[in-house]
Amino acid sequence: MRDDIKELVKEALELNIRLKKDKARLSELKNTILAESDGRNASFKIHTDEGEARFNKRKEKLTYSFDEKKFKDLDDKIRKKLIEDKIVDQELSYHLNFEKYEIIKKYPDNEHVKSLVKEHFKDSYFTLAFYPSTNKKVKFEDNNQIKSKKNKSSLVDKFKNFFR
Repeated sequence: MRDDIKELVKEALELNIRLKKDKARLSELKNTILAESDGRNASFKIHTDEGEARFNKRKEKLTYSFDEKKFKDLDDKIRKKLIEDKIVDQELSYHLNFEKYEIIKKYPDNEHVKSLVKEHFKDSYFTLAFYPSTNKKVKFEDNNQIKSKKNKSSLVDKFKNFFR
């Protein structure tokens, strides 16, 4: 094995480690920021020079998770009936039609459907999204493009040399 491949692997591993650390730190920062937003009653934004953070209040108290694997294991007749009644939709995969489920879950005779769905109750919560300002974003992208062009040419050259 050639030395230049080892260098590429080393660089990739270092980058991978930095990304994991950065993701963990971002998650930690988001949790702290969200904890500080406790007590708010509506969505809001915080503006900075670098961009803005948007806090969106989510009010869904009841969410569902659909067990597609269990659905696929059901009898063909039952599966076809659930699809024909449009309780379960079929596209690339199967998923629950939540509006129909809300209606039919009140009636008896729905044990097959009820066995496929888990209900999760939770309090309202905030989601957090970051939007960098366009001025900073352009400068950041320009710097990255310059760096990536230098790296690309060197990486391309390394691969060309490797396959010669």
